[in-house]
Amino acid sequence: MALAEWLCRLISLYVGAEMRNGGRCMSSVLAKRLSLVLASAVLSSIPASATNAPSNLSAAGASSSQVNLSWTDNSTDEIGFTFAFDTNSGLTNPTYVYAGGVNTTSYLHTGRAPATTYYYKIKAEGNPDSAWTAVTGATTAPSGLTATAPSNSEIDLTWTGNGSNSAVIGYTYALATNASFTGATYHWVAGNGSASAAQTALGTATTYWLKIKAEGTSDALDSPFGAVVTATTTPANLAASVASSSQINLSWTGNASNSNIIGYTIAYATTSTFSGAVYHYVAGAGATSFNCTGLYPGTTYYYKIKAEGTSDPYDSAFTTYITATTGGAAGGGTPVSSHFAGINAWMPPAIGNHPFNGKLQTDPNDPLWTDVQASGAGIMRYGGHGVDQYADPALTATLDQYLGMVDAMRSKGIEPVLQVPVNAGGFSASQAADIVSYVNVTNSRAVKYWVIGNEPDLPGGTYGSSGYTAAQVAGYLMPFASAMKAADPTIKIIGPETAWYDGNILNNLTVCDGSADGVSKFDVTGTDGNGHTYVDILSFHFYPFNGTQTRPDVISKLMATGGFKDNLVALKARLDACNSHHGRTGDNALEMAVTEANVNYSQPSGDGVSGVGAMSFLGGQFWAELMGIAMQQGVDFVTFWSVIEGNGLSYISSDGTTKRPTYYHFQMVAQNFRGSSVAATDNQANVKTFAAADVDQIAVLIMNQDQTSSFNYTVRLDTGTVSGANPLKINVDAGVAAEYSDTLATESSVVLIFDTSGALRKKIEYKLHGHADSNLPPATTTY
Repeated sequence: MALAEWLCRLISLYVGAEMRNGGRCMSSVLAKRLSLVLASAVLSSIPASATNAPSNLSAAGASSSQVNLSWTDNSTDEIGFTFAFDTNSGLTNPTYVYAGGVNTTSYLHTGRAPATTYYYKIKAEGNPDSAWTAVTGATTAPSGLTATAPSNSEIDLTWTGNGSNSAVIGYTYALATNASFTGATYHWVAGNGSASAAQTALGTATTYWLKIKAEGTSDALDSPFGAVVTATTTPANLAASVASSSQINLSWTGNASNSNIIGYTIAYATTSTFSGAVYHYVAGAGATSFNCTGLYPGTTYYYKIKAEGTSDPYDSAFTTYITATTGGAAGGGTPVSSHFAGINAWMPPAIGNHPFNGKLQTDPNDPLWTDVQASGAGIMRYGGHGVDQYADPALTATLDQYLGMVDAMRSKGIEPVLQVPVNAGGFSASQAADIVSYVNVTNSRAVKYWVIGNEPDLPGGTYGSSGYTAAQVAGYLMPFASAMKAADPTIKIIGPETAWYDGNILNNLTVCDGSADGVSKFDVTGTDGNGHTYVDILSFHFYPFNGTQTRPDVISKLMATGGFKDNLVALKARLDACNSHHGRTGDNALEMAVTEANVNYSQPSGDGVSGVGAMSFLGGQFWAELMGIAMQQGVDFVTFWSVIEGNGLSYISSDGTTKRPTYYHFQMVAQNFRGSSVAATDNQANVKTFAAADVDQIAVLIMNQDQTSSFNYTVRLDTGTVSGANPLKINVDAGVAAEYSDTLATESSVVLIFDTSGALRKKIEYKLHGHADSNLPPATTTY
């Protein structure tokens, strides 16, 4: 029966009469309207069904500030979801958060407090809403985990927990030697208010990964582990032994198996605060020693060391410091830098993209490098006109060449000196800083000595027909120095690299009496706006002859009035005044360097071992005499020109087969003179004598430049009267009352090594006739 028919009958009964037509209930307008009203009333009296509640509510701590929620959506008619949360399981003071619209099944609840337990319930929003789910809880991770290693066996941890969270009973941290925490150990720290721990019995110079979580009253209320941090323990057993008046040898225990460290940095200074400290990088995780040279006699040095990581987070802290005191040289004297004897790295195959076709490769396995090392070179300059013009830092080749030279030098125990190009404005201060940054910061080579430009006063070159003035030199030298030290404040700047002892430039750059006007007078010995010194080592080149010299010229030049010795005396006086004015002392004191030197810049025609040029025996004696004078005047280093090239100036022949007299004279001084230069005098016009004394030996160099006379001689190792009738009498101010007598051949050089009691221990003899003219090395006799 249709609904309308049924309603019609119902209405008929109500009104007491049938409303029929032909036996059927009438379908009048009134009946239809009444049927709709009654249907609505009947339907509204039926109760509506509630939206289905979600299920499987899960809460999981994701970090120290986030809880992740997820649930199952069981309804088809919801309009969204709302969750309530509180920090107590009863949700007595809940906060309500709308979690999202239709079909939402997860929510990331951020902005939470660390190590805090949160309780949650959720419902579906509908008409009406669903019931709430059961309550579930989750705990956020602790925050702010830090790990520092104060020693070689301990790491100290700190973190931010939550002492008011009763659902947390303590913390567990994980410790491992790898980022994946394979083989990790887990360590429990009781108490929700705990905020630190010390982990001991760890490995030396070892990198550890650490993370921490809160432990709940039940497993369900444990937090996740928080962010991972790293710490590297320090090296161990740092020890120092005094080797001489200018050298202290260091040793330590590292960790060759730690792939996260690449070497060690040693800091040393003359104060326990390490003010003005020098930092030296020793490459290799397996390195265990370093010889600290160039020190001052009778001086206490403070040392500390740290492991250098592959990136900063893997660096260790510095160890506690140790001390050692250098011995005082016998007889006092002027300290000799351990890297005093140097050579120029010329000629390379190429600089930048410019070919030179030289033989000095950057491969340290090349036999030439063995020869350089055997010569006793302690320092090497990579510079000259080639570098100044062609070392374009925009080229990858240039930067690789810098690194290659540094690595080759260091592999042979040689201190590198690198020149940045200026080329009369062709390169900028920022480019120079880029080179320093690339070598020392990006590639961690820690090169200490940096030269700016080359021979700016040389007429006719890139610096103009007359060369640069002092004002023009200051115009690039000071901004270059500032930019380079901004990149690495630990470096030493060398300049101005004049082509000779150019008093006009050197004097007008060292006006430190307050009268520098910035126009014609400058003070490059002061500091810039960042407190960085401009120049640390004043430098010049020395090539006294053009190839037309005579033998008497060569013999007399270095000690002549206005010659090399007088140049050094004058420059030293200016630097002493500037040191006093600026308070520059110790390692910060101004020093001198001769960065290029040879007997001539152009070879005499037909020069050979019996000549007067750079290939001659006399030229070798000239090198040794120059070294002796420079040591007496406190020059930090001399780098002669050069290793190998085709114009006769190098100390090895261009084909690499012949070591010239310059090589062997250089070697005789470089290998044997250390400690302090002490006074030595003799009574013959064509004999030159120099000496150096250390805590364990006294070295004496005697050179006979006479072509016809040999001499019977006696050396006395103090200033007393030399006994006997030998025509050559020599005094050495070493404070030892001992004498030695022998014969000195014509055109020969000899080095005598005495112990501190005056007994002869070694004799090295090198003669023109019988050695140099036969391409033989010096003869060495030990006693």
